[in-house]
Amino acid sequence: EVAWHERSLRAVLTDREARRRLYWLELAAAATLVNPYGIDAWIEAFQFSSNPIVRDVVEWQPLVMIGVGGREFMLACVALMFVLRHSRKPVAPTDVLLLGLFGLLAAMQVRMTGWFAFVWAVAIAPHLADVVSRAFAAGDVDGVAAAGASSDGETPTDDDANDLLMPADGRSYRYTLACAGVLWIAFAFTTFARPLLGGEPRSAESLYGPQTPLRLTAWLNKNPPVGQVYNPQYWGDWLGWAGPQSLQLFANTHVHLMPRGAWADYRRISDSDNGWEVALERHRVKTAIVDKVGQSALARAIRLSSDWVPAYEDEQALVLRRRAPTAAATKPEPSKSPAPATCTH
Repeated sequence: EVAWHERSLRAVLTDREARRRLYWLELAAAATLVNPYGIDAWIEAFQFSSNPIVRDVVEWQPLVMIGVGGREFMLACVALMFVLRHSRKPVAPTDVLLLGLFGLLAAMQVRMTGWFAFVWAVAIAPHLADVVSRAFAAGDVDGVAAAGASSDGETPTDDDANDLLMPADGRSYRYTLACAGVLWIAFAFTTFARPLLGGEPRSAESLYGPQTPLRLTAWLNKNPPVGQVYNPQYWGDWLGWAGPQSLQLFANTHVHLMPRGAWADYRRISDSDNGWEVALERHRVKTAIVDKVGQSALARAIRLSSDWVPAYEDEQALVLRRRAPTAAATKPEPSKSPAPATCTH
């Protein structure tokens, strides 16, 4: 901001506010080093982002307008352009830099749309306030003008309209009572207030999203699988937290910690590509948990396999167990060595 308005980079070093913010930036950067790993935490953050495995996860992929977060990003840009077009406040250079930087990062990776949302809200807030205040003020002026013209014939000004929006001078218990009522209403609707006020806590269906495998988790807790389990990696965190303690999961969202070979096998199994059964056998998977919606191809393929028996199914998940080998399959075949030769004289 200083460099833009003063047209000089030297002015940045002499500006008191700029130096104060620079000191806070240095202090904040030093505070991140107060952790058990020190500077290694920074190094790990950069190495983590360059891991090739995370590129297969949706949040690390480039933003697509018809994909995850794309529509919301496009609507945010349209709303921003509309508000800036009708706002009379000047656009700060800082807002331009922040929106440009985080907009570019969001286009490169879906996961950065969350950071873009913070910048977007901070940048649009003053301009939106200006547009809304002028819209309300114009409406109030029109109303006062109609009343004033009918009484004394004088046209009211913007100050008259602003006076209508301001509360009366002096203290009044009504303001305090209204604020207390608003706070009580907000508190009464919170999850924390329900048990305190004698109500029933919210059910799991209302607490968690519709994609959370609640029914599957309840079945697994009653029927804990034995041995290695294959599972969708995006269910791994939930199943590891809410499922049986002895559950041996194949993957969770920490895919950057998986060996590349194991991750390649996970992708092969999830997409039911060639060799998916061999991959399950290689990892000695005894129970397979399949997302019927997100892994529909695997659900169809594993149903047709004679090595797997369905154990549980609902509208969301499918659980299969490896069929126990038959006695004929496990019995070793007799050796077919040739009979010893006899010698006759």
